[in-house]
Amino acid sequence: MSAVRIEGRNYWLVVGSDVERDGVFLECTPESDGTQVLVEVFFSDKDQSFTVQTSGGRLPVALLKLVIAEAERRLPPGSLDESRWT
Repeated sequence: MSAVRIEGRNYWLVVGSDVERDGVFLECTPESDGTQVLVEVFFSDKDQSFTVQTSGGRLPVALLKLVIAEAERRLPPGSLDESRWT
C-alpha cells in the first residue's frame, strides 16, 4: 500500500490479485475512508487486457493520470500500449 497526495487530499493505492476474475488490480481509495474504491485498474490474465472502473463521482484528472501511470508500471505486463485499455 502506498499513499499519495493530490489537490490537498490523501489517497491509498493498493495492488492485489483477484483469483475469481483471474487477474491483478490497483485500487485507489480515500485515505480517510480506506474502503470506498474510487478507481480500479484491472489487468486480466485471461485476455491480457486492462480496464478502468470508477465510482462514478467527480475525480481530479491528476488522480486518474497517476492511478493509470502506476497501474502501467506495477501491473503485468507493464505495457504502455494504449490500445490495450478499454
